Amino acid sequence: MNFMKKYFLNNDLYNAFIKYYFVLISVIGIFFVFMITPVSGIDEQFHFDRALQVSQGDLLPQHRGRFLLGGDLNARLIRYAQYFEGRRDQRLSSDRTVAASLAHDLGQGPSGSTSVEFSSTASYSPIMYLPAGFGLLLGRLVHAPVDTQFFMGRLGNLLGFLASLAVVLRVLPWGRLGVLALFSTPTCLHLAAAYSADPLTNTLTLLFVACCLRFASMAQLGRRERVTLVFLGATLGLLKLTCCVFSLAVFLLPRSLFSSWRQWGVFCGTVVGASCLTTVLWNGSYPFVPSVYWNTGGNPHVAAHLVLTQPLHVVGLIAEAFHEGSQWWWLDVYGRFGGGPEPQFFKVGANSALLTLLCIALIGLCERKGPSRPLVGGMLAAIAIANVALILLAFYVGFTPVGSSIITGVQGRYFLLAAGLTYLGAISLLPAWRDRSQVGVVLLVMCGLLTLRVSVAALGIYSANWH
Repeated sequence: MNFMKKYFLNNDLYNAFIKYYFVLISVIGIFFVFMITPVSGIDEQFHFDRALQVSQGDLLPQHRGRFLLGGDLNARLIRYAQYFEGRRDQRLSSDRTVAASLAHDLGQGPSGSTSVEFSSTASYSPIMYLPAGFGLLLGRLVHAPVDTQFFMGRLGNLLGFLASLAVVLRVLPWGRLGVLALFSTPTCLHLAAAYSADPLTNTLTLLFVACCLRFASMAQLGRRERVTLVFLGATLGLLKLTCCVFSLAVFLLPRSLFSSWRQWGVFCGTVVGASCLTTVLWNGSYPFVPSVYWNTGGNPHVAAHLVLTQPLHVVGLIAEAFHEGSQWWWLDVYGRFGGGPEPQFFKVGANSALLTLLCIALIGLCERKGPSRPLVGGMLAAIAIANVALILLAFYVGFTPVGSSIITGVQGRYFLLAAGLTYLGAISLLPAWRDRSQVGVVLLVMCGLLTLRVSVAALGIYSANWH
């Protein structure tokens, strides 16, 4: 026991395990950056277009018609990406030698721009694309070859994700090990190593919740903390439409931090109001209407009318979607790779996903924490449930074909934030106990080994598709 106290109950070693874990996922992420076939990540083609637009300084997309958005993008990079798009859509592997020759020829040819329509991601705010956009910009500034520029953008996205996740863990007062394991699954690393808005969306949202939990334990709430919460709350509205619901976490702040109930209510209302305001302003200017972009057969006006006139019917559809989706959403969060047809789309690691889920649940029983906080746990769980319901409702209105018996288009990764809040809420409900962090770090190592195993398997498949 003295050995355990000396080596495993030490704060420095506890933090060292987290650092070692970051080294592991960083290495995996870097391999993904260069091994994932270009524009074959999850929805990467459209995210790449938006990141490229942001890197050019065009933060606001151009209107190309009703609900259609796009912009004028660097012709060289678009032409480079089109080679891989064509091979992907034909279900063919891509040749590194051919791609390198194409990149060289494009670099020798004239520069210019080409008009591209990418409404599905052009409607997103530029915030989630800043790291990838910076990588692309840096590549152009140093006159890197076209293919190098592409991978520099991916690398920027990965580094932005890792840095923001590190800040989240730094701010979180408890629950760090489980959050780290949950938000660094192979699929999360796959998304971060490609052009995707999800990684930064998740970490920025988590940062707001982490700040609320951290500030709730302070003796007083200073000006800096108040400005931080208002700023991050407003930022939530510039992420995905469904992220504004997480602004309700500001109500975790106790009344004792304010001079009166009125001051508490005004401040919390200001944070939530700032989030709702930015949500309405951005989405009112650049609405996200996937049924129009992808011709899914959905009709937002009809669906919205049914929500108002037949709410029980819609609730039934949500319940059915959750019943069917819950059977595979868990693997979609953990072991889904690629965004095109096979072989560029595949899922691996079902057993590893279940073992990781078990490890995370056991980590929750070992996390360092104070006394039980039923109110905090209940509020976090309520926000998670509200987020899930809002996502399903959004896909019913904006995506699902009219007359469908189930809500379509939903993917498991959309519920990752809700899972994170559920985890934090669950451990906050547990009673206080002696420190078991020595067991928690061992379980985290097991999660890392499982992540490594699945990632290596995925990299092997990509090596056959991109050789």
